[in-house]
Amino acid sequence: WGGYTFIINLIPIHALALLIIDKFSSKLYTGYSMFIINGTLLAMVLPVVGFNAVETSEHFSGFFVLALMNGVALVKYLKGTLTEAAYKKALRLFVTTSIAVMGVISLGVITFAMTSPTLRWSGRSLSLLDPTYASKYIPIIASVSEHQAPAWSSFINDLRTAIILMASGIISCFRPLSEGSLFLVIWGVLSVYFSAVMVRLMLVLAPVACCLAGIALSDVLEVLCRSAKYSSDNNQPETQKVEKKKKG
Repeated sequence: WGGYTFIINLIPIHALALLIIDKFSSKLYTGYSMFIINGTLLAMVLPVVGFNAVETSEHFSGFFVLALMNGVALVKYLKGTLTEAAYKKALRLFVTTSIAVMGVISLGVITFAMTSPTLRWSGRSLSLLDPTYASKYIPIIASVSEHQAPAWSSFINDLRTAIILMASGIISCFRPLSEGSLFLVIWGVLSVYFSAVMVRLMLVLAPVACCLAGIALSDVLEVLCRSAKYSSDNNQPETQKVEKKKKG
């Protein structure tokens, strides 16, 4: 059902978010480059995917972020090796060249995408971006029960308390915000939207809902245990407190 498309776009969004908040690192560059290059090559081996891995619009975001990350890596390398005056000249030349090259590449990609009536988007992807698309243009997709929007009660019936604690888990991820917690936040927000459009994508929401619910429950238990420890310390007689201080 194309579930890999969600992952192949989720990871570039996470990498782009890390670039925006200025958390670029050599580990991020190495890991993301290897993921996109090897993932694309391995996907092309599968008969179901084939050259769609480089021809459909669902995959273009990964290549765009990879090009952007290479640009950021080059700028940081020049900044660390050149003098300030030389760096300013090199940066000006790099920005001008990058804008020109990206403009030509973007024009080519747009021209290639316009050769398809759907701009190289698959029917399922367009149904996720526009929930009314399938009912208007591809009735056979809309007629499948798994492609229908779920009732709100489905979230409670399928995820139970995880969906209730999920919002608290998202808030906990911001205290503090790390690379891993940012990935969970992006995954959680996107999966909630997509699962609300198509009921079968509850499979995408369930893992992140469990992770975020576990984080929220961990915070609650930490507060309760700290409160219980504090109350037990206060209820001890003064003699026991003095003895503990002497032993410490």
